[in-house]
Amino acid sequence: MDRVMSFDSQLDETARLEPGMHHPDRQSSRSSSVFSLVATMVGGGVLSLPYALQRTGVALGLTYLLGSGVIGAFSIRLLLSASRRSGAQSYEEVVERSFGLKAKYLTMLLLIAMTFLASVAYLVLARDLAVPLVEAYIADDDGLSKQGHNIVAILCLLPVIPLCYATSLHSLRFTSLSSLLALLVLTAAVIWRCADRATHVRPIRTEDIKWVSADPEATLYALPFFELSFMCHFNVLPVHSGLRKPTRTRLDCVVFSTIFSALCFYVIVSISGYLFAYDHKCDAHSSSTCVDNVPDNILNAFDRNDGLINLGRAGFLCALMLSFPLLVLPCRDTVIRLGTLLIYGSGKRRNFSEADERLLSRTSLDHIEESNHSADGAHDAYVAMQDQQQASTGGNGNAPTAVPPMRHINVRDPLDTPMNEDELAIIDTEDSPEFRTPQMERTRRRLTRTLLRPLNFWTKAGLVHFAVTSLILVFSVFSMVAVPGVAVVWNLCGSSVSMLLAFILPSASYIALRSPDGFFKPKSRDARLVAAWILLVVSCILGVVCTIESVKQVL
Repeated sequence: MDRVMSFDSQLDETARLEPGMHHPDRQSSRSSSVFSLVATMVGGGVLSLPYALQRTGVALGLTYLLGSGVIGAFSIRLLLSASRRSGAQSYEEVVERSFGLKAKYLTMLLLIAMTFLASVAYLVLARDLAVPLVEAYIADDDGLSKQGHNIVAILCLLPVIPLCYATSLHSLRFTSLSSLLALLVLTAAVIWRCADRATHVRPIRTEDIKWVSADPEATLYALPFFELSFMCHFNVLPVHSGLRKPTRTRLDCVVFSTIFSALCFYVIVSISGYLFAYDHKCDAHSSSTCVDNVPDNILNAFDRNDGLINLGRAGFLCALMLSFPLLVLPCRDTVIRLGTLLIYGSGKRRNFSEADERLLSRTSLDHIEESNHSADGAHDAYVAMQDQQQASTGGNGNAPTAVPPMRHINVRDPLDTPMNEDELAIIDTEDSPEFRTPQMERTRRRLTRTLLRPLNFWTKAGLVHFAVTSLILVFSVFSMVAVPGVAVVWNLCGSSVSMLLAFILPSASYIALRSPDGFFKPKSRDARLVAAWILLVVSCILGVVCTIESVKQVL
């Protein structure tokens, strides 16, 4: 679609490319960029795709899944184009430069909502994964009550609670990889059981399969599941900032390879899960929501004594709980950062010490989607970093997502680095003192700094840190207890928050940057601008309709 742009417009985008085309910070290859984005897309939500397929019917559901992938790729390209036109390096910066500071605040609120809802969904999934294991190997034959299900989920949460209060989770940078590997093992188990059931238990008959749903409300309810499956927009711009020679051809290759890889994975999981469970009888004691025998977590359709599935359940449960702090941390930091920015904007004086101010304005996060690899292999984690001058300028807020390896970054945090210890570089580059330290000593230092050293909560910043984290954990647990199944959470997130972040804001930002004289007065009209307008209008309508349907289902 980029070919329809004029030559002047192409130059306009390239001139604002940050970092520059050949900047040394651009060290990521296309394959590592694709892996990072796929790891961002593919998660626990894939277990609900067979449920969405049952809602829509197989043929209609696969059509929606394919359409969501195509539209998702287009919205990513709009976001990248908006970034290149404005010189912004993060999602928040794109929205701020398109609509101003208030729009940035809205984006931060959406990020808070998205990470919080995802944390609730992870707890519900942990409950669904852990309960069959407890019932199979620990509890009696009668199984657990509903209260017992929630207690099991809380017990799974307890070991990772200390990690949620940390200020740096560099030691968990491989969690995304472990989650993806565990999910691949589960997928292989589901495919194997589906084939075994079709061969030895009952054959698959085409007349028993629902191809197209006749219920429009069920179809509307299922749409957010497919749309949410391709959500990776907060990680796109940091990956773009690290890609070597980010020409349009290379960018298109990364985007379409990511979408195609995720789409193939989703099709395999959704069809295999549906064909296994379309005649499954829902368990009255299950924590899942069932529609026509297909549960909202496909693993709940399998026998709790199935050793192969239980192996996958246990592995994915561990990876899921290790990923839970990676949702709490950006949610907490964004809440604190938003509060700090609002205080700056109101002109109120803050009664914080210098160390407190450094903490409250910090957004250095080395914990989100750390799957990409630098060219020299010295560092495989990304760091999302806020400009240090945001306190006085109102901020160019970065979303807490992965960014490429950066050189000469030395951070002393008042909570996780003692004041009598030399500053240690977070990034292991050949220019940093830590790079010359033996690997085992570097690992010991990092573990000590991020996990073993107690936090100093007896400061105002520390109390804010502790209070916000505690509130997020408490509300996440109460929300997990309140919702009947994970489908409710994914649907609410997909119909409202994700619709805004994935489609509405990227298309609106692109239109605004193409129309400096007014939102409805573009300098030129071409096919991509018209397509952006269509995406914006349709997304707004679907967002409202799907959200209403989601609320109706809950009530």
